[in-house]
Amino acid sequence: MHRAFTTAYAWFRPELVIFLGDLFDEGKWCAPDEFEYYVRRFQELFPMDPKQTLAAVVAGNHDIGFHYSVTPYLNNRFERAFEMSSVDRFSLKGVHFVSVNSMAMEGDDCFLCSKARDELTKISGQLQCLARGNDCDIDYDFDDKTPQYSRPVLLQHFPLFRESDAACNEEDAAPASEKYKRFREKWDCLSRNASQTLLDVLNPRLVLSGHTHHGCRVKHERDIWEWSVSSFSWRNRNNPTLLTVAMALEGDNDDLPTLSAETFAALQQFYNEEDSREKARLDIVQADAAAPVDYTTLTFDEDWQLSQFWYDEATSNALADICLAVAENNPGNDPTRIACLSCPTLFLALKKRHPQLSNVILFEFDKRFSKLGQDFTFYDYKSPLDVPREWREYFDLVVADPPFLSGECLTKTAVTMKFLSKGKMILCTGATMADMADRLLHLKKQEFIPGHRNNLANEFRCFANFDMKAITNKDGDNLSS
Repeated sequence: MHRAFTTAYAWFRPELVIFLGDLFDEGKWCAPDEFEYYVRRFQELFPMDPKQTLAAVVAGNHDIGFHYSVTPYLNNRFERAFEMSSVDRFSLKGVHFVSVNSMAMEGDDCFLCSKARDELTKISGQLQCLARGNDCDIDYDFDDKTPQYSRPVLLQHFPLFRESDAACNEEDAAPASEKYKRFREKWDCLSRNASQTLLDVLNPRLVLSGHTHHGCRVKHERDIWEWSVSSFSWRNRNNPTLLTVAMALEGDNDDLPTLSAETFAALQQFYNEEDSREKARLDIVQADAAAPVDYTTLTFDEDWQLSQFWYDEATSNALADICLAVAENNPGNDPTRIACLSCPTLFLALKKRHPQLSNVILFEFDKRFSKLGQDFTFYDYKSPLDVPREWREYFDLVVADPPFLSGECLTKTAVTMKFLSKGKMILCTGATMADMADRLLHLKKQEFIPGHRNNLANEFRCFANFDMKAITNKDGDNLSS
């Protein structure tokens, strides 16, 4: 992601970069020090020259939560971090932009919604004043000394109301399995009323939105175009996307914004190079898949684009020893079956440290691990039950390390864990997820504290439905905190 952004930034040299929300996956859940770490990481991933480029940020539901769970604390810390508010207006070379916090468009009198309503009314008055040649008694408060009127560009995280993505046929549109699903108002898109309010109050020339992870162009009333921009994250789609737009003053060119020939050619070259690299990587994986696996020398580099953070050696070995202790205490003569969900470093440690444990399966999103052959099963937490039916209540021990510290990710991972497990479960995740781990899976916090090769700012803990320290039948020093 960092490489793709810096390459595009150097190539296009944009005057404005807009982030349409969901900068973080776990913004609602993280503690203050974790939030500061994620802000720093975001700034490192997307470095820009402030003398050349203006950055605009809108809040997404993963940054502060959906409307029902937003608190003043969560909202204020995000606004402070990115120097923005629930409704903002700014101008660049005569083009006016209005950014709106989608969670503030619920339509009630919450602390967000009432303030947003007042700000929208104020901005509408400012724009109308400007359209009349400043012939009014209010302060229109524009940065330019002699601003010109133009209809604003509306920036928000949620799309305006639409029934579904059925009419979206862009190259990065939703797949057929998703595009016909009916959108839920205030969840997948804004409500009809909120959408109509924004169109009436602002009369935008263009709407830019995100949230769905897929691209879509929609024409609303009065020929107002909306462009939902697909996700820039490899975790959300296999062809992450950014949108480049060249905007003139309204009236100079009122057609739907399009890419210049030079921009299109540059993007096409970039995508061709990415396709070539991906094909080469898959060719290597397929070639390796035919060869026997030597677990004593097998290694994989972590991929931040997939939110991978490998355990350190002490953690991998300690968890592997716990798995062995579970197997040794397992009643019956059948081999112990162990499922590793999104924790490949534990799987590799088990294979290297305890090769006698033959019934170990890795459930993993990263297809590099397909070289493991029958020991690998592709797993995407977003499809929690897309696993072989015959593995229902099949595994004696299920160990999971969800890739993201979010309620959605843990909830869906928990569905998979309960489906696969017939007994013991271990969950390694952020300490902030303790309540959810107990509520969803009845897992209790253990003494053992997992560590990572690259130290993480957020505190990690292990949760289990058994005493991890006691089952080792040892002095427990390797499981102490």
